[in-house]
Amino acid sequence: MRKVRSLILRPGDRKQDVKRGEEIHMDSYQDILGAMPLDFLQRLSQNLNLKVKMEKPSIAQYKEKLREKLYTELLSFYSSPANIIKLWQKAGPPGQLMLETILFNNNLGGLINRVHERINQVLGKGTAREVGNKLLNHGLLFIRDGGYGQKYYYLPAEIRAFIYYTKAFSLLEQEERTAPASIEDQGQFLLVDFYILLAAVLRGDIKIAQAGHIYKRDRKKILLLQHYPEAEERSELLEQLAIKIGFIEEEDGRAVLSAGAWDWLQMSRFEQWACFVDWLVGSDVKDNWQVWPAHILTLLLAAPPDRWLSLPALYQLIPMYYSKTDCDYIFQKIKALLQKYLWIGLIARKGDQETGAIRMTEVFRCYFSAVENWEKGIETDEEEQEAVEYYKALMAPYFPEESSFVVQPNFEIIAPLEIAPALLLQLSSFADLASADRMFIFNLNEKSFYRGFRSGQQPEAMIQIVKEHSKYELPANVLASLEEWAARMGKVSLVRGVLVRCQRPEQALQVKALLEKKEWLIEAITPRDFLIPEDIAPDFLDVLEKEGYMPYPDIIVYETLDEDGYENDYEDEYDLQDLLNRAVKAIIKDKC
Repeated sequence: MRKVRSLILRPGDRKQDVKRGEEIHMDSYQDILGAMPLDFLQRLSQNLNLKVKMEKPSIAQYKEKLREKLYTELLSFYSSPANIIKLWQKAGPPGQLMLETILFNNNLGGLINRVHERINQVLGKGTAREVGNKLLNHGLLFIRDGGYGQKYYYLPAEIRAFIYYTKAFSLLEQEERTAPASIEDQGQFLLVDFYILLAAVLRGDIKIAQAGHIYKRDRKKILLLQHYPEAEERSELLEQLAIKIGFIEEEDGRAVLSAGAWDWLQMSRFEQWACFVDWLVGSDVKDNWQVWPAHILTLLLAAPPDRWLSLPALYQLIPMYYSKTDCDYIFQKIKALLQKYLWIGLIARKGDQETGAIRMTEVFRCYFSAVENWEKGIETDEEEQEAVEYYKALMAPYFPEESSFVVQPNFEIIAPLEIAPALLLQLSSFADLASADRMFIFNLNEKSFYRGFRSGQQPEAMIQIVKEHSKYELPANVLASLEEWAARMGKVSLVRGVLVRCQRPEQALQVKALLEKKEWLIEAITPRDFLIPEDIAPDFLDVLEKEGYMPYPDIIVYETLDEDGYENDYEDEYDLQDLLNRAVKAIIKDKC
């Protein structure tokens, strides 16, 4: 079971940018106050009018006991939501704006000079220092020395959480007075469309450009099978992800699936989905152009599950905290981010991107609940196992898996979208995916069956897969055709690139006629073995495929096992080495 770690910062947490290789603090009041000297705690308690009563200790213990008492009283004070609300109200609009600007404007990075410059622009010259001192005196804000003469503001975790909470409620959409807009949730098809991409690559006819992306023509073929075919950028996102994580590799100009892709396909669907969260969401929070991904996700988590955040209200936050020169860039990035979150199912959207509203989907809320449980401090194997089971219990119901499909007399295979991923890719290797709207619909035909054979699967194994996973007994005509196709496959083969072998007499006559027509026949060694020029062997394989002979897909090279026989997948009625010796003599004679 893959370990799931927190990818999204919980309400109040924040990862800010790094200055000169050093992380900005993200401490709670417990951490901050615990590190402060006695004189600081005394000043802070006086500013808050806290009366500290304590028994008279010995002179030697006085400072130690006083500091411990002040720490306890101050921590108790800041742990009270009612006290935080009172301090927030005392800060007033100027102080609230400064705290919110420090939190939301990542461009400032908490650097005091830059924060003051921004606040002075909004509130008037000379006001920032006064407002900042008031916040410092009440312990709503602290200063960190960043070295090189730089000083930074930072907010305690409790203040960040409070700001997120109050801001989320201020962004809630008002109750609807008109008919509700349609709700869009695209996440349910995210994994399905990724499977469709991998299945298309598995067919072996998808080309990779020198720039490292799939050719546009091939991409469009894939897009037509995926959901939301009009959203080409969504399909490109999945393609770029598959290439970035190494699932799709290039081999002779064609796209192929890596071993890592097959390993991933063996996971359960909810484990695969957790990987997607890491790849597509975690990277936004951990390493991004700014902290707005974390802001938006934290605001969504802070809002009630059944309420919507107004997009116009969210957009109005930007000019409050950023200069005009930055606003357009931030708007562009946030809208692109929200579109991505809609594609991957992190949010549902009501209405359009400009005037609509968003909320976090139920599956992501459950995911974050599981993550929060995982982070409570696992120390033993038993606790680890409990966390795993809790995660499974929460997430598995959202990702059911099916292991059967229905085979129709018209050679259609109908499979649910919830079909196990590994089984889906197996089907895709020897059946053509025709549709994936509400169900997967495959067309089974001789050409697709041969494609599976060419990829290395034995006909009997492919038939067994269809039999084993068919919900009902196979239609008689389908089974008969499968067995007929299997009987034909590999009955014509090329040995060492000079010998064409046919296992059926009727095939031999047809193949000989084909060779004569192409003027490729050097000599008929036996009625079923024909000598050809070695350099045309690959071309003749292609011709045999196009003519429907379904030849053995590779040129066979026999290796001596012992003095009695040779390595061979087919039974010989006569000595192959003798045939090869005769073929060599014929070649020499022809050259002479």
